[in-house]
Amino acid sequence: MKGTASPQTEALHCYAACRPDITLPEGPGVAGASVSLLADGPVAILVSPLPAEGEPGDPESLAAHARVVQQAFEAGVVAPFRFPTIVASDDETVHELVRPHRDWLLETLDRLEGLEELRLRVRYDEDAAVAEVLAANPRLAKLRGRTDTALRLGEAIVAELRHQAVQDSQAILAAVRPLIEDAMVDAVGGERDVLTASLLIHRGRAQEVDDAAERWAAERPPVQIQLLGPLPPYSFADMEKDS
Repeated sequence: MKGTASPQTEALHCYAACRPDITLPEGPGVAGASVSLLADGPVAILVSPLPAEGEPGDPESLAAHARVVQQAFEAGVVAPFRFPTIVASDDETVHELVRPHRDWLLETLDRLEGLEELRLRVRYDEDAAVAEVLAANPRLAKLRGRTDTALRLGEAIVAELRHQAVQDSQAILAAVRPLIEDAMVDAVGGERDVLTASLLIHRGRAQEVDDAAERWAAERPPVQIQLLGPLPPYSFADMEKDS
């Protein structure tokens, strides 16, 4: 059942921008409040009233926020807001959150239509990665076990791992590039944490991306890959970048 937020002045928790014809998520939102739709022309915001004591910051509130966004995402295109996004009233939502960003919101909803997010994490198995470095660098292998060169050896191994991590990050992104629309890299080039990135893909292609990543990883024994999703496109709908 669809609906709109009734006129009121209490603070609101905002979940995501969407189109006015979206099906409302079922179940309660943050603090057990009912979720409603506040529409302003072609843009709408999913909101729920906050209790008098303000925004709860507990894990349950974060989980409720994520649940509402996920259900809305399953029903249509959404531009998720960061948790927490709070406005003082209906009027503030329209005049400060929607109208100043209307063009960006409409462009973002159009751009994200039919797309979803995967979270990619690439790590090294530490023992396997170090063994690979030593096998490729006999000079370093000769230093192993010597107390007088332990510090120098450790620094050299870390440098080699970071260098290799940059190369592996580029390689795996190249391997999945034909299957994705966009990528946002959060971290790259650590001696153990090789890459953390968000991938924007067409809905329903998550398995293809996973298969491509695993084929690449099969050629790199030290590498461990984790793909999380599909998710609403949180990383590709950041309103702060429009400010």
